[in-house]
Amino acid sequence: MKARIYRTCGANQEKLADLGEFLLEKEPYSEDTAVMRKIDVVHKMINIHPEVAFSAFDGFGGAVTEATAVNYMAMPEEMKEEVLRSYFSQEEGIGYTLARVSVGSSDFGIDSYSYVTEGDETLESFDFSREDRAVVPMLREAKKWAEDLKVLGSAWSPPRYMKDNNSYQGGHLLPRYYGLWAAYLRKFVDAMQERGIDIWALTPQNETRHQQLWESCCYSAQQEMELVKKLGPALEGTDVKLYLYDHNKERLFERAQAYFSDPEVAKFVEGVACHWYSRDHFGQIQLCKHVFPDKKVMMSEGCIYHDEKGFGNDPWGLALRYVHDIIGNMNAGISTIFDWNMILDEENGPFHWRQGRRFCDSAIFYDKKNNRLFYHPYYYFVGQFSKFIRPGAVRVGHSSYSPLLETTAFRNPDGTIAVVVFNNSDGCLPYVLRMQGKLLNRIAEPYGVETILLTQEG
Repeated sequence: MKARIYRTCGANQEKLADLGEFLLEKEPYSEDTAVMRKIDVVHKMINIHPEVAFSAFDGFGGAVTEATAVNYMAMPEEMKEEVLRSYFSQEEGIGYTLARVSVGSSDFGIDSYSYVTEGDETLESFDFSREDRAVVPMLREAKKWAEDLKVLGSAWSPPRYMKDNNSYQGGHLLPRYYGLWAAYLRKFVDAMQERGIDIWALTPQNETRHQQLWESCCYSAQQEMELVKKLGPALEGTDVKLYLYDHNKERLFERAQAYFSDPEVAKFVEGVACHWYSRDHFGQIQLCKHVFPDKKVMMSEGCIYHDEKGFGNDPWGLALRYVHDIIGNMNAGISTIFDWNMILDEENGPFHWRQGRRFCDSAIFYDKKNNRLFYHPYYYFVGQFSKFIRPGAVRVGHSSYSPLLETTAFRNPDGTIAVVVFNNSDGCLPYVLRMQGKLLNRIAEPYGVETILLTQEG
């Protein structure tokens, strides 16, 4: 058995560094118990059990917000190609296979908009030209690098006239417009398809529980369920998957309980979606997978943010949150992971209605003033997973001797085993990777992440 190892570590300034190939040694064994006591490997182990399989993983991706697409369209042609290659090529980049787009405007757009004129109860004014400016062209180009690109659509707000407060910000969808809003979402799906972009999945509302400063709309579980009873039939004839909730993890399970207790709703819904802004709560994902094993859990958004405009004072330190969250989510049974904006400018935008809020980061920044790209360290940390854990990979059993060595492991469709080890401490930590009677001795660098790609010889 051989291993190829890749590492990202701020202390060493390593960014997806290829450390080379290593051979695993046969584990020593003796029938003589006295000898066995001397040669047996007991301490500092990370065990991998590929014979124990859990749920499959569907892939990694990021959000093509209007901000992302506008920044992309402003780039020189060679820079555009570099960005798409960096994100969507497995060989030369980090191998994204997913993209998230907003249905209408989000806070990371130039301004607020919908696809219809105010008060249109026929949807005859539906006009998709806003997305034709930047979002659609970027998605089309991305598909050249990721042919099987899966696109998730998420709504931030219905048009104002459909809401009880006549505003994009907060409020509720009026019950009499549930059917019209469902038809609107179907028109979005059809418009994308007409442009060669298949919508793989929909979340009918981003952040269902909060009235934000920007585009938002609040739904109780029951209100969202009533919408689904209109939306499910409206999507008939498509392959679009529905995911509900699309908000922070701490209440994920109780929402799932409500949705999936109603057979009429459950038949239309593939799973639930969550964000990371209330911190870990990995147990919420585990509960959903345990009680509803046939339903999926998606992480539809995560983003680091800070008070300083620009890239932050400690980008390497900020980036480590991605590693911890990805490992926790994957071990809990998550099926997909989306980052937020794929490209922001040097002022962390463009955006609107975010005055007084913190500045968000992206994995790649387009510094327009200096016409350069800045790769945030978390681009490389995410790549330690997305480049090597491929769509269709199945999580396998593992154990670690220390909680400081956060670990996950997956068997890829090609038979390779990808093991990711994160040393969440400020000191070097030794470990022995052990699988099927073979051993590999390693030293985990402080706050470093390494991916061990295991293959059978011959």
